[in-house]
Amino acid sequence: MLNSKWTFKTSDKTQIKAILKFVMVYVLNLAINSLLLIILVDYFGGNKILSQLLALVLTTAFSFYGHKYWTFKGDYDK
Repeated sequence: MLNSKWTFKTSDKTQIKAILKFVMVYVLNLAINSLLLIILVDYFGGNKILSQLLALVLTTAFSFYGHKYWTFKGDYDK
């Protein structure tokens, strides 16, 4: 709820649909992060810390754009 008000400047409406989308973005983020770590560490033999750092950068970007263009689409001030 704070993310919707502070980051995306949404209206005061709290909707179940937006909450479900919010959770879905983070569940997908977890899946992407896990998959990236499996690929980078197990298949390519990458360093665990550096692989997590790369996954963190990618999932942070995915999270922001997922919320901006899907969870809070049309609710934020442009």
